[in-house]
Amino acid sequence: MSPEHPIIEVRGLTKRYPGVVAAEAVDMPFYRGEIVGLVGKNGAGKSTVIKMLAGAVKPDAGEIRVEGQRVELRDPHDAGRGACRSCTRRRRTCQACRWRKTSSSA
Repeated sequence: MSPEHPIIEVRGLTKRYPGVVAAEAVDMPFYRGEIVGLVGKNGAGKSTVIKMLAGAVKPDAGEIRVEGQRVELRDPHDAGRGACRSCTRRRRTCQACRWRKTSSSA
């Protein structure tokens, strides 16, 4: 994958709960070596997007691509095998956040 192509990309990521759209049609590229912060008002869907990337929440629509390949994350273990982990504010549950190329197809 060349440096100008995103290592991770989300396209049209959407999550709905009864009575609320938590995240709608989110498009974001993530490039190797880049530090990304999600900023927004309370209820804007920041945590929902992170949970979808970490495999903790299944999107209702859209796709996640890693190195150009579409991935289906059934649970956080799938995301972890692809080296996507999320850090929470709770120290006990914090894991290393990183992406690495693996031989398995996440």
